[in-house]
Amino acid sequence: MRQVAWSFDAGETFARTQAASDLIEPPCQASALALARAGGPSDDLIMFANPASRTRDHFTVRVSRDGAQTWDAGRVLQAGPSAYNDLCQLPDGRIGCLYERGDAGPYETITWAAFDRAWLSEA
Repeated sequence: MRQVAWSFDAGETFARTQAASDLIEPPCQASALALARAGGPSDDLIMFANPASRTRDHFTVRVSRDGAQTWDAGRVLQAGPSAYNDLCQLPDGRIGCLYERGDAGPYETITWAAFDRAWLSEA
């Protein structure tokens, strides 16, 4: 289960960590990204990407619309083995994700995916 800690002073200090029961994962690196409005500050959408299972598979991108208090079910980018990743916001507003994945194991290749916010809302 993911541990989270909050900072209220731009990362100078952090509160005590607590379990985020809705962010299931093995011990593994994950990525979070606050999305910016075009030419402006964050619009309170936060992305989170991780292998969303107790093993390193089911790589999922989730969205929080309430400052990371709750998360949607997300969209799966890779059903099979997956591991470390990183998210970024591209100049055109899309979200980029670089992640490890494979067929037999999570470290076979590194993949780049780019998607827009609408993709996250599709069924």
